[in-house]
Amino acid sequence: MSVPRSSVIPPHGGRASINARASNEEARRRPVFRRLGAPIFAAHLFLGVLALTSAPLLGRDDWWWLAPFCIASLSMLGYLVVRSLRSDSAGILYETGLFLSISCGVYYAFGPMLFVIGPAEAADYAQSWYRVDASESVRLTGLNFIGLGMAGITYVYARLPSLARISEAAARGWGRVAPARVFVVFLVIGLIAKYFFVLPFELRLTDNMPPGVVRQLARLLTVALIIGWTYRDSGPRWLSGLAALLLVSEVVVGLLMFNKTEVLVSILAAGLGHYFARGRIRKLLVAALAGMIVYVLAGPVVTFGRNELTFRGGGAPAPAALAERFSIAGAYFTGGESHLRQREISGSWWSRLNYLPAQQSAVHFYEQGRGSNDFRRLMWIFVPRLLFPGKPEMTGAGVDLTEKVTGTRHSSTGVGVFVDGYYILGWLGVLLVSVTYGLSLRAYSTIARAVVRNRAVVMYPLVFMGLYVGLRADGWWLTDVAGPMVLALVLLVMFRVFSRP
Repeated sequence: MSVPRSSVIPPHGGRASINARASNEEARRRPVFRRLGAPIFAAHLFLGVLALTSAPLLGRDDWWWLAPFCIASLSMLGYLVVRSLRSDSAGILYETGLFLSISCGVYYAFGPMLFVIGPAEAADYAQSWYRVDASESVRLTGLNFIGLGMAGITYVYARLPSLARISEAAARGWGRVAPARVFVVFLVIGLIAKYFFVLPFELRLTDNMPPGVVRQLARLLTVALIIGWTYRDSGPRWLSGLAALLLVSEVVVGLLMFNKTEVLVSILAAGLGHYFARGRIRKLLVAALAGMIVYVLAGPVVTFGRNELTFRGGGAPAPAALAERFSIAGAYFTGGESHLRQREISGSWWSRLNYLPAQQSAVHFYEQGRGSNDFRRLMWIFVPRLLFPGKPEMTGAGVDLTEKVTGTRHSSTGVGVFVDGYYILGWLGVLLVSVTYGLSLRAYSTIARAVVRNRAVVMYPLVFMGLYVGLRADGWWLTDVAGPMVLALVLLVMFRVFSRP
């Protein structure tokens, strides 16, 4: 059973033409986002410079100096997000700058506040990986704010008219495909890619690294969640049940993978779809709150499972199928013994949002002449692994950093996009990474606007990629910005070539 185009529920539950609605909302949104976004991002540039100049004057324990910078950033970014959503609730799917603001607020403003008002035990736990003092923390915060300012200003003012025309033409052609059919196709492809290729590798049951394209196909399950929860009330009855079942299975498998991010992304994807269907900020806040609660509660289980697998593997995570991981998770809840059971640290979840220790290590190694070699991997993003199986691992920078700090390669450590730029090329790298990050987000926004306006649900993978990249301010430039952008442009060209006239 297909869903007719007229039955699509736009935000606020209205039944009016989405094209007329999008046109009116675009006229209202532009001055709001540009009027607020430009000065707010410019203010972050000013805050960043102020932090950099004041950092050398601070003592090692002057942690309270972090507070004014972080509070100012949180206030401005929160105001920008709320005002933008109130002005254009549908923009949640195509205003990728919102997700840039949210992720930077969480990781670079709220996260550092751990050292100011957070539990001392959690602060010590964060410092145990790599030491960072107050002066260095203010400097790092300044670097992040400068990166955010440059990325945000680029995003606000960049215009890509040629990309907009291509996206509009492609979206018009694909707008005729029923959402229910797209949901089923994405569900089947995503299940095959994830459970036959990606999951066996992630569980260390095989050494065959799946190509990047296959990993992206596995993420169609998340796109299916967005579609299913957007159209679950207006589509056929079976769509609602499958959407709910998919959410439960993705959350359970994410927990058994001992991966909090997978769990959080699944919950937020469903909440995003539900919000887009209803247009009520309360729905989005409920989803965000649920995601945060699950993130906090899942932390001890995830740590328990990872510790047990690391012990069994003699220092590296041991291979374990889902059934075996289920037994490990059950041991946590039943009080079973783990060889590496740790006392739960109060506020440990907050330390996961604090990137200052890892960032300080990256800055320190760059200034020692031991920076990232990601530029050596740059050209490989244009080469598909299917054609060149010997392609180097693109996520190696995080593992390399872990080895520099701990001497082991058992995990991948993140430092955030802007510090990654410094880790690659110093301040020149910060400039290049920030500008390209802003440009890529503008490109995703341009594509997604056409997709949403024409209800081209089959092109939702491009929408999700934009949202995901916006949230990955804590990631690596090569694998979370440059690589996905190349793939997105290839997909757009394919959509345009095969679109219906």
